[in-house]
Amino acid sequence: MDLVITQELARAKSQQDADALKRAYQLIKSANLGKSEFDPTESFSPDLFVLCAEQALKMGQREVSEDCIQMYFKVKGPVTQFLGRAHLCRAQLCAPKSTENMVRGSPEPRVLGPPDSLPFK
Repeated sequence: MDLVITQELARAKSQQDADALKRAYQLIKSANLGKSEFDPTESFSPDLFVLCAEQALKMGQREVSEDCIQMYFKVKGPVTQFLGRAHLCRAQLCAPKSTENMVRGSPEPRVLGPPDSLPFK
Protein backbone atom coordinates (compact mmCIF):
# COMPACT_ATOMS: atom_id res chain seq x y z
CA MET A 1 0.00 0.00 0.00
CA ASP A 2 2.75 2.45 0.96
CA LEU A 3 4.49 1.93 -2.37
CA VAL A 4 1.42 2.70 -4.48
CA ILE A 5 0.62 5.85 -2.49
CA THR A 6 4.25 6.97 -2.55
CA GLN A 7 4.40 6.50 -6.33
CA GLU A 8 1.27 8.59 -6.82
CA LEU A 9 2.63 11.34 -4.56
CA ALA A 10 5.95 11.30 -6.44
CA ARG A 11 4.10 11.63 -9.75
CA ALA A 12 2.02 14.50 -8.33
CA LYS A 13 5.18 16.26 -7.19
CA SER A 14 7.35 15.75 -10.27
CA GLN A 15 4.66 16.39 -12.87
CA GLN A 16 2.34 18.67 -10.86
CA ASP A 17 -0.30 16.04 -11.62
CA ALA A 18 -3.54 16.86 -9.79
CA ASP A 19 -5.03 13.50 -10.77
CA ALA A 20 -2.12 11.62 -9.19
CA LEU A 21 -2.59 13.64 -6.00
CA LYS A 22 -6.29 12.84 -6.03
CA ARG A 23 -5.57 9.11 -6.47
CA ALA A 24 -3.07 9.17 -3.59
CA TYR A 25 -5.56 11.02 -1.40
CA GLN A 26 -8.36 8.56 -2.22
CA LEU A 27 -6.08 5.59 -1.44
CA ILE A 28 -5.06 7.15 1.88
CA LYS A 29 -8.63 8.00 2.77
CA SER A 30 -10.02 4.57 1.89
CA ALA A 31 -7.18 2.77 3.68
CA ASN A 32 -7.73 4.96 6.72
CA LEU A 33 -11.40 3.98 6.74
CA GLY A 34 -10.48 0.31 6.30
CA LYS A 35 -12.05 0.16 2.85
CA SER A 36 -8.90 -0.20 0.81
CA GLU A 37 -9.07 -1.73 -2.63
CA PHE A 38 -6.06 -3.70 -1.40
CA ASP A 39 -6.01 -5.69 1.83
CA PRO A 40 -8.21 -3.75 4.30
CA THR A 41 -6.21 -5.09 7.24
CA GLU A 42 -3.00 -3.71 5.77
CA SER A 43 -1.80 -0.64 7.59
CA PHE A 44 0.29 2.12 6.10
CA SER A 45 2.69 4.71 7.36
CA PRO A 46 1.09 7.79 8.94
CA ASP A 47 3.92 9.77 7.32
CA LEU A 48 1.96 9.51 4.08
CA PHE A 49 -0.76 11.74 5.55
CA VAL A 50 1.82 14.50 5.96
CA LEU A 51 3.45 13.97 2.57
CA CYS A 52 0.05 14.16 0.90
CA ALA A 53 -0.91 17.25 2.93
CA GLU A 54 2.32 19.03 2.00
CA GLN A 55 1.91 18.27 -1.70
CA ALA A 56 -1.75 19.27 -1.68
CA LEU A 57 -0.85 22.58 -0.04
CA LYS A 58 1.82 23.24 -2.69
CA MET A 59 -0.72 22.51 -5.41
CA GLY A 60 -3.36 24.78 -3.88
CA GLN A 61 -5.70 22.02 -2.72
CA ARG A 62 -6.24 23.26 0.81
CA GLU A 63 -9.21 20.99 1.58
CA VAL A 64 -7.18 17.87 0.80
CA SER A 65 -4.31 19.20 2.88
CA GLU A 66 -6.57 19.98 5.86
CA ASP A 67 -8.19 16.54 5.71
CA CYS A 68 -4.83 14.75 5.57
CA ILE A 69 -3.52 16.72 8.55
CA GLN A 70 -6.67 15.95 10.54
CA MET A 71 -6.31 12.24 9.75
CA TYR A 72 -2.64 12.35 10.78
CA PHE A 73 -3.40 13.83 14.19
CA LYS A 74 -6.22 11.32 14.78
CA VAL A 75 -3.84 8.41 14.18
CA LYS A 76 -1.29 9.72 16.69
CA GLY A 77 1.79 8.35 14.98
CA PRO A 78 5.25 8.16 16.52
CA VAL A 79 7.19 11.31 17.35
CA THR A 80 9.29 11.81 14.23
CA GLN A 81 10.14 14.64 11.87
CA PHE A 82 6.66 14.21 10.42
CA LEU A 83 5.07 15.50 13.62
CA GLY A 84 6.95 18.76 13.17
CA ARG A 85 6.13 18.84 9.47
CA ALA A 86 2.45 18.26 10.26
CA HIS A 87 2.45 21.20 12.68
CA LEU A 88 4.17 23.37 10.06
CA CYS A 89 1.64 22.37 7.43
CA ARG A 90 -1.23 23.12 9.83
CA ALA A 91 0.29 26.51 10.61
CA GLN A 92 0.57 27.30 6.90
CA LEU A 93 -3.08 26.38 6.46
CA CYS A 94 -4.07 28.71 9.32
CA ALA A 95 -1.84 31.60 8.25
CA PRO A 96 -3.36 34.51 6.36
CA LYS A 97 -2.95 34.20 2.60
CA SER A 98 -1.93 37.85 2.35
CA THR A 99 -1.58 40.95 4.47
CA GLU A 100 -5.08 41.89 3.30
CA ASN A 101 -6.45 39.04 5.44
CA MET A 102 -4.74 40.24 8.61
CA VAL A 103 -6.72 42.07 11.26
CA ARG A 104 -5.33 45.53 11.92
CA GLY A 105 -4.50 46.34 15.49
CA SER A 106 -4.32 42.71 16.56
CA PRO A 107 -1.96 42.01 19.44
CA GLU A 108 1.51 40.66 18.84
CA PRO A 109 1.68 36.87 18.68
CA ARG A 110 2.63 35.23 21.95
CA VAL A 111 5.32 32.65 22.39
CA LEU A 112 3.77 29.45 23.70
CA GLY A 113 6.63 28.59 25.98
CA PRO A 114 10.30 27.72 26.05
CA PRO A 115 11.48 24.98 23.68
CA ASP A 116 12.06 22.58 26.58
CA SER A 117 8.31 22.67 27.34
CA LEU A 118 7.48 21.06 24.01
CA PRO A 119 6.24 17.44 24.12
CA PHE A 120 9.22 16.12 22.16
CA LYS A 121 12.96 16.56 22.41
